[in-house]
Amino acid sequence: MDYYTIDFETANASLASACSIGIVGVENGKIVSTRHILINPDEEFSYFNVGIHHITPDMVRDALKFNEVWPEIESVFANQLVFAHNAGFDFAVLNKCLEKYGLAKPTFRFGCTVQIARKLWPNHELINHRLHTVAGHLEIELDHHNALSDASACVAIIERGMKMHQVDTPRELYDRLELRFGLFSPTKYRNTTRLPRRRKQSVFIAQEFFLDSLFVLSGSPSKLQKSELIKQIEARGGFVDTRVDVHTDYLVVLENAKKEHIMQVLALQAQGSIIALLTEEELEEKMK
Repeated sequence: MDYYTIDFETANASLASACSIGIVGVENGKIVSTRHILINPDEEFSYFNVGIHHITPDMVRDALKFNEVWPEIESVFANQLVFAHNAGFDFAVLNKCLEKYGLAKPTFRFGCTVQIARKLWPNHELINHRLHTVAGHLEIELDHHNALSDASACVAIIERGMKMHQVDTPRELYDRLELRFGLFSPTKYRNTTRLPRRRKQSVFIAQEFFLDSLFVLSGSPSKLQKSELIKQIEARGGFVDTRVDVHTDYLVVLENAKKEHIMQVLALQAQGSIIALLTEEELEEKMK
């Protein structure tokens, strides 16, 4: 599968209360699989949420709970590329549901069609980038908050973006829009975000360690020019920025590294951010 799109609906304000999921699989620009699954959230429904998605307790009374549904849908997420509209919400729901039942977390990269839509149609073109607004702009049918309909609308956004930018894959689209995929894994969660522009590469050979990771180079390399080191990182699928923040994955400590960069990393680590320190030698070893 080239990519999947998903949408969760919840029974109440709890992220662990998934009551439905819509899943769409896409290959070669065509929808080749769809699933709409009602889930027993094993929790109370709120009137507010029912009023949004119209799923009632009676509708899910005999439905499977999330831990029983998971074996059926786990392959959608295992080392795949998955999109959602306002991805931070949907993948937070997935995370909390997995934790609720003590299930192992998969590893996959994810994208957000809100981020894509904001890049494709800026604020002067659309009043907002909510799914029903974007769907109306694209003139596609949408049964909003029906999970399968919402997931299908995400496909339309991605495919329109690929057509507008004349690219063949969602990864090329994300790169063209200067976006970085999020990462969901057992040890790390990183939301999708906008990042510095990559330099144009004559050769692009993605390496898993570098792919979509954000590096900050502090100090001066002892062997290569800094510009050449940046080019080497970007050629392997990484990003390079000049400031340390919560989006940073690796701080590369070079000769005469700035002490403030290291202190910023230590402070962020103390707050729960997962940022690794690398020496120049360790970075060179990863590049082999």
